[in-house]
Amino acid sequence: MPYHETRIEKLSKAQISKLLKRHRVRVKHGSHHKVHLSHEQQKKLHNAHKKGCGITMEFDPYQIEHHQHLREEPKHHTHHMHHPHASSKRFFRGCCKNSWESCT
Repeated sequence: MPYHETRIEKLSKAQISKLLKRHRVRVKHGSHHKVHLSHEQQKKLHNAHKKGCGITMEFDPYQIEHHQHLREEPKHHTHHMHHPHASSKRFFRGCCKNSWESCT
């Protein structure tokens, strides 16, 4: 199965931990983390991005094995002010009635 390199918004440590334990996590297209998604995941993320939404996804075992680097803090990390709503439901509001549903 081919994987496509994609960038997503910054994930919290809890979200990264959940993804790497094969749990479902909301992600949004962005520029912080570089991940490799399956064709289906990449297509769903792209379509949701066009609507200003995110998707709920989980990694497969291959992705888990190859994304352990997400646990590590980047060495060039600079401290930015944390947006108070970045990890809340409001972060994904836009086209979805319930922010935790996938866009249709």
